[in-house]
Amino acid sequence: MRAQEEQRAAASASAAAASHG
Repeated sequence: MRAQEEQRAAASASAAAASHG
């Protein structure tokens, strides 16, 4: 299962988007 990896990727993207504003 790659649910954790997918969640981590989504969190990373979300964090990057939030950081960029």
